[in-house]
Amino acid sequence: MKNIKLILIILFIFINSLYSQKMYLLNGPTGIGGLKMMKDYNKITINTVNAPNNMLSLIVKGEADIAAIPANMAAIIFNRQLDYKVIAVISETKLFIVSANNKIQTINDIKNNTVYCGTKLAAPDLMLQYLISKEQIPNVNINYSLSNPDLSKAVASKNADIAILPEPFVSSAMLENKDVHIVVEMSKYIDDYPVAVLIAKNYFINHNKILVKEILNEYKKSTDYIINNKEEIKNLIKERNMIINAEAAYYGLNRMGLVFYDGEKMKFALNSYYNFLYNFDKKLIGGKIPNDNFYYIEK
Repeated sequence: MKNIKLILIILFIFINSLYSQKMYLLNGPTGIGGLKMMKDYNKITINTVNAPNNMLSLIVKGEADIAAIPANMAAIIFNRQLDYKVIAVISETKLFIVSANNKIQTINDIKNNTVYCGTKLAAPDLMLQYLISKEQIPNVNINYSLSNPDLSKAVASKNADIAILPEPFVSSAMLENKDVHIVVEMSKYIDDYPVAVLIAKNYFINHNKILVKEILNEYKKSTDYIINNKEEIKNLIKERNMIINAEAAYYGLNRMGLVFYDGEKMKFALNSYYNFLYNFDKKLIGGKIPNDNFYYIEK
């Protein structure tokens, strides 16, 4: 009997060793709030992924127990009936219209001009389109020819006169050219929406509720640490080989939209954002607004 118990214990340990619980963060601004957690926390393996498409592949295969992803991607995953729930909001929209042209100083100067924007139908584009409509700004052309990193350089070199950018790309342009300035802070015209979230596999949640609670607490602590210890961010970015301009992240941290909240506040904020996206194009969230089963709220 003792031998059987010993064999069962060894077998249990062996099976658990095969299943390493994994958390994935996007290698870029979305993952900044988790930098301190990546360094200090070892109860789950934390890896970074370089592109949203690579992250989606891991999720479709069920290889990610927890993942930090764009909020609209989380809705699409749910509407594809993949086995995940949203567990926290980790970033909100903080967007800025910038220029190195001293003649472009206010929102009124955007009219009859071209505004460069990184990706069509991504958050900056949607917020820009909404601003143009809401404020009735005439004759604005939106150009999508450059990605955010290239657009930041184009603004600094004055090859793009006006652009809408998030941090750290705003600060990156400012560090290259002292003439770059903020023309419009979008938060003054449009509510801040939750644009990045943590999702978790249902199986993982149901079998690890204490661990999930601990992970959420650790991510919150990590985010709070980053926000309150700005001087640490450059070293943390370099230690993790994040694809971010560390100097720009340091200067732009307060404008980066790092947050952490879960529970009913998360549900209310995401539902508002999904309604906003649905009214633009329901395909952006997978065809419909997620129902209550999408949200994990600790009882």
